[in-house]
Amino acid sequence: MLVKIMARKENYEKYKKMLEQGGFIVSDDADLVLKELNSSIDNIVGKYRDRYEFIPYQEIVYIESFGHDVIC
Repeated sequence: MLVKIMARKENYEKYKKMLEQGGFIVSDDADLVLKELNSSIDNIVGKYRDRYEFIPYQEIVYIESFGHDVIC
């Protein structure tokens, strides 16, 4: 089964290893998403180089949009 992980960088590899040991395949194309509960309190989710990552609010300098793309 394909699973997408949305977790803080420091936890991502730990979750990936546990899921793969359980027989899951970690992929950004998966429809099933596992997300940390407290991860969206002080950040937003963005896609960088074909991978979803959390962006802390304090690191955002500006937000700009071009058509359907939003640059943060």
